[in-house]
Amino acid sequence: MEEKTTDEVIHLNIAIIDDDLQDTERLTAFLAEWSEEHHLNFSVSVFHESTVFLDTLKGRRYSLVFMDIYMGPPGGIETASKLREYDSQAILIFLTSSPEHMPDAFHCHAFDYLVKPIDNERLRKTILDALAFLPEKEEYLELPVRKQNVPIFYSDIRYVLASSNYCMVYTKEEYRCRMSFSQFEKLLEKDGRFLTINRGVLINLDYAESMDGLICLMKDKRTFPLNTRKHTQLEQALIEHRFRRRKEKLQRRS
Repeated sequence: MEEKTTDEVIHLNIAIIDDDLQDTERLTAFLAEWSEEHHLNFSVSVFHESTVFLDTLKGRRYSLVFMDIYMGPPGGIETASKLREYDSQAILIFLTSSPEHMPDAFHCHAFDYLVKPIDNERLRKTILDALAFLPEKEEYLELPVRKQNVPIFYSDIRYVLASSNYCMVYTKEEYRCRMSFSQFEKLLEKDGRFLTINRGVLINLDYAESMDGLICLMKDKRTFPLNTRKHTQLEQALIEHRFRRRKEKLQRRS
């Protein structure tokens, strides 16, 4: 298996989920003008139904997601919660005609909350701030799966489970690769996102919802038992990881 990095972000996938045709046209036009001005390669997908957007998540990642709250059903908050089950890294920006749902929005780890009609200068600043959070390089692996090499971004790996002489690697999809669990552990040991929480169970802390008692709950609702002797240290590791993530965001904003 080969480990690689990309040198830069070459392409940004943007999703707009809004059932107001005029609003989506206005935002799409703004993004087209902005991307030309900044010489960035954008791909914009517009969804007037949240269910159609959700159907794409199994096979596609988005860098930026603009979400109208008053969609439905499901509504914007529920759709955003489902998005987080698939992708903890997408930058989520809510668009709405009312500020009343702001507390709910930030429970979905929203980057910003813009009230319509949206001021172009505010939108411009939000996008610039959001782009600062996108990685300049992305590490990925090429997994040997069924005699083929399948590229997998580190950030897409949710958890890895031991299975005899194989490892089961879970992203939005599931991959079975011929590699021992200890080999996979060694490969990821320098990346602070990954933590072995029990024998044969390695998780990406970005996808961990909680550690309560002896159970780790993942954002996709999968649960794993924590090592009984180390559960306190494991819970502390999750707390520290979240603090580091928060600190990184604050530093990038300053």
